[in-house]
Formats: sequence, C-alpha cells, structure tokens
Amino acid sequence: MLKAISKILMTCGIAMTTFMQVCALDLPVKHINGRAFYYYRVDKKDRAFSLAERLGIKVSDIGKYNPQAKDGLQSGMMLTFPVTIDAKVVNGYLTTTYTPSKDETVYGLAKRFDIPVERIIAFNPQAAQSIQNTTLIIPLQPTSDIAIEPTPVKSAQPSQIVTNEDDEDIDNIPAQEPDESLTQIRTYTIAKGETLSKIARENDISVQDILAMNPKLDPHKYQAGERILLPPIINLDEPEVAVTAPQPIQQQPVYQPPIPVQQPQTVVVDETPEYPVEEEIAFEPVEKTSALSIGIMFPFMLNEEEESKSAKLFTEFYRGFLLAAKELSQLGHPIKIYAYDTSASIDSVTRILNRVTRDSINIFVGPDDQTALTRIGRFAAANNGYVLNLFAVKDDSYKYMPSMIQANIPHDYMYDKAIKGFIEKYKGTTPVFLSRTDGNNDKIEFVNKLKSELKKKGVTPVDLTFDGSLSSEKLEELSLEKSYVFIPISGNASEFTKFAPALNSFRKKMTNPDKFALFGYPEWVMFRNERLDYLHALNTTIYSRFFTSTDSPLADRISTQYSDQFGTDMLEAVPSQGLLGYDTAIFLIKSLRNNEGNFAESSMAYDGIQSGFDLSQPAGVKGLVNLNLYFITFGPRRTTTKVQL
Repeated sequence: MLKAISKILMTCGIAMTTFMQVCALDLPVKHINGRAFYYYRVDKKDRAFSLAERLGIKVSDIGKYNPQAKDGLQSGMMLTFPVTIDAKVVNGYLTTTYTPSKDETVYGLAKRFDIPVERIIAFNPQAAQSIQNTTLIIPLQPTSDIAIEPTPVKSAQPSQIVTNEDDEDIDNIPAQEPDESLTQIRTYTIAKGETLSKIARENDISVQDILAMNPKLDPHKYQAGERILLPPIINLDEPEVAVTAPQPIQQQPVYQPPIPVQQPQTVVVDETPEYPVEEEIAFEPVEKTSALSIGIMFPFMLNEEEESKSAKLFTEFYRGFLLAAKELSQLGHPIKIYAYDTSASIDSVTRILNRVTRDSINIFVGPDDQTALTRIGRFAAANNGYVLNLFAVKDDSYKYMPSMIQANIPHDYMYDKAIKGFIEKYKGTTPVFLSRTDGNNDKIEFVNKLKSELKKKGVTPVDLTFDGSLSSEKLEELSLEKSYVFIPISGNASEFTKFAPALNSFRKKMTNPDKFALFGYPEWVMFRNERLDYLHALNTTIYSRFFTSTDSPLADRISTQYSDQFGTDMLEAVPSQGLLGYDTAIFLIKSLRNNEGNFAESSMAYDGIQSGFDLSQPAGVKGLVNLNLYFITFGPRRTTTKVQL
C-alpha cells in the first residue's frame, strides 16, 4: 500500500476536493435502503492513491464512506459514495447533470443511474425524442428523507497542483464509528461455539459478506469474544418514496414491447432482444389485480458493458419462459409476468421487494444466490406466495420455509428413488460392481446404499476390481449365459473409458447380448461422440433430473421459434436454459390456473421437453420438493427413451 502522498494533479480542468464535483458522472448509481450512491468495484490493479487520483477524491474519502476499506483495497470490493456530496435540488429531487455520448440511449441512462426512464423524461421532455447534443438533468432520488448540507469547494486554476495536507494513506485511516445515516454498519461479538456460517444465517447475510466487512478476519481462526463488523440491516417494509417530479410526456410511448397484447387475455410481458428486462417497468409498484402473476428475479446484469456467460444463460431462460407464456396465452391461460434484474446484489433484491405490492405476485422464480433466495422466501412467506428455486441445487431452505419450492430433487431423495427404480428394473439380473484400484470412487455413497438395499432383497452382487483398464481376461470369470447389469463406482468420464471397451467386447461374446446392461449416472447425459456410442452399445440406463434427446422434434420446434423470435440461437449448454425456461413456464402457468397460487394444496405433475415437475411435501419438511427423476435408456439400436420414475 502506498504511503500518503499530499499532492494531487487535477486533470479535469478545475481542482475540487470532493468526489462528486470532479467526476460524479463517470460512475454508475445504485440505491441502498432507498438512498442513491455512486459505486465502483475495485480492480486487482487499483491502489488507494491512484484510484483517488483517477476519481478526483481524497484518499481519506475512500475510508470515510467505506469502512471496510480502512485496512486496504481488495479486488472485487464494492466502494460507494453518497450522491448528496454534489447534488442540487430540482423539483424535490437530488439531481446531477450528464451529457450523453453519441451511442447512448435513454434506456442505457436509466440503467446507469438506476432510475426509471419515465423519471428522466419527466425532467427532460426532449429525451422522449432524442438525448443527443444536450445536457440532461438526472433526478437521482427524492429529497423527502435526506437533509442536504452544502459542501465547500476549493477553486484552482486549470492544471494547478493542489496540496492536500490532510490526505492520508488508506492503511492509516483511524478507526471511527461509521456514519449510520449512510451505512448502518453493525458490530457483533462472536459468542462461544458460534461459527461464521451460523452468524451469517441468523443475520440473513452470507459468510462472504462477513469476510468482505472484515478483511483481516481469518475464516479458519477466530474465537469467542472477537468483535466483527456486519453489513446493514435492510428493512423489507421500507415505505415507498413519493414522486414529486412533473408528470412524464404522454404523447409518445417510451417503450414498445415486441410481443404485442392481442386481446385482454394475453400475457403481459416486457422483452426486447437488446434489453431483456426493463428496470423502469420492473421497479414500478404493481397494481393489485385478480390476475395471476409470476415474478422472475435473476442477475441479468444489465449494467455490465459486456454480457457474461452467466447473464446470457439467465436471459436465455427468460426468453424460453416467454415463448411458453405466449403460446399458452393463445390457449386461454393469461398470466402476468414481471422480470427483475437483481444485479447479483442483495441490496437490489431488497429494493425490488420494497416495490412489489403485497399479494401481487403468486410465485417468484429465484436467482442462484442462497442469501437472495432466503430473503425472497421470507418476503413471499409473509405475503402468501412461493419461491421456485431452480438453480441453487444444494440450498435446503425448503426444509424450514413453507414458501420455498426446491425444483431439483435433493440428493437423498434422488438416491432413494433411483435405487428403488433400479431394483424394479433389474429383477432377476446379477449386479456387477466395477471399481478400479486407485481410481475415482465419487459414487461410493450411492453404491453402498444400493448394495444395502440389494442385501435386504436377498440379491448377491459380484464385485470386480481391476488395475489400469478393465481387460477381457478379468471378465472371463462371468458366465456368457447369465443376465448382468454393470454398475461402476464412479461417474467420471475418464473412468468410463477405462472399462467401456472391455464391457462391449464381453457383450458381443454373450449368448444373448440383450441380457447385458450398464447402469450409470447423471453426468453421462453430457457424453457425445465415442462415449455416446458406447452408451448405446452397452444398453445403458442412467438417472437424471433432466434430459432431452438431440433429435427431439419438440426441442427442435422450440429452438426454431427461439431463433425466429430473438434473432439468435440458444447457447450450447447442458441443460439447455431456453428449454428449462420453456418447461418451467408451462408447469407454473398451468399449475397457477389450477390452484390459483396455492401450490401446497395442488400442483400438476408435468413431464416436459427437458425437465419435469412432481411437487410433494415429504414428512418433516415445511416447504415443497420436486421429486421428479428420470431413467434415460440408451438402446443398442440408437434408441433413447426417457421415463419418469
């Protein structure tokens, strides 16, 4: 960390001593607890002095507004600075000014400053037509709950070197009580026997949040009595701030969704290929109506200049969801769909929930972050709603949250169901367990459970252990007349290639090759080329939560519709997120029409193109679990069948 340097070269033409007055408009804005903040994510190359110089602030300002940075900057750390530093009040709003570049749009500005498009147009009527060659007033937030104090400004001549004797290295910023009006950071004393995981769970945060607030805390070495910092408590019931800005221009619509409303019963959706989720629509209060509705809360990351692979997959899911919704709307299944960009931020999740009218959304489709899921789940539980968790496979909040629906059959239930299906399918067949000396045994838990159940049924299996690769000689001890099903103790692809050739040779030698079978694991749905050929040759059955055949006519139809509608193909991924979105929409919309939002009372079983749903509430569980599981059989004649267990 650099030592304090007292001179800063001002490159913006005029020397200023506060953050906002130099380059406020070089940073995007987000709202935290209803207040607007400029934010910056620290890069691994950033140092305190160089960052302060680039932003036009004092080094001490970094620590003043970001207590977590007092011990040094860390890559990925989020820094925030209140907009009140340089705000001007116009029509009851804190405002700044901004001159758009030639490529910017009003939608891009709305995302950049985390405000609705309508609010920008209300202060800048010309923006309804164009935002080029003009300086705009940007209304950042209402003044109703913020007292603005004037900020002194030191003036200087262009290119003058200004001495700031009070600038200090961020390492040397003295510890101070944070300004609770800005941060509401809490202190916490670790009790005897407490773990960081328990503290995070009880405070509705993540362990990563704790470590970010306490950079010097060793997650493996801490003790009772140690004091740590915790993030702010965020109130989900924070009242909505009244809008006092002028009414927006009505003559020209700001946004025209490309999926038109054909009749009163059609789906209400908002989608364009460029902007899959419009925040000015998502964050407006939803009018309470009798219509059933679904809220999709994903990290679409619309503020990022370059779309990440993860954001692309979430967008693909959403588009597949829209295809199904539009299709069902033409059959008389009207559902309102609201999409929200969580920006991978718990603050954004809270802000969204603050703007959702009570009882207006029947079920949310949640993101992959467990902390965000828990927060959405609590909100839904308080308002007679549900959260469908599709992506956090290991999340177990369904065990204690009545509002949570785990869409992926949990590990133990999956093993129990697969084993039951195995015993029924292979009655009268001798199981042969394959293990390689010093090989991978990642499925040993499943194998041990299967062996235990076989023992209860009086079935005696054969254990074959081999070195290197399985040889034909090793299999000679087996009869060519009997029926066998081979079960490896690993689902690893490289392990598969160690035994598949020898098994295929043995199958060909059998008196009746149809008496040969191989049983495998979900990972094998990804096999292609030679490994896929072996799956078929060895009459393989696997268990999996999802599957779609590469030559499925239904999948081809949806893929074609997707390309025609959005001008791009679905990504190459297993599972396909576009098909997952399609299947999920079919299930949710049809279920909502049947149960009017009460999934605990009734939900339909659904076998989709790729995924299926069969909700249940196991004993001792407060939420709901999708117990759907498939057996997929790759037949010797290149046939593939999928059966719901």
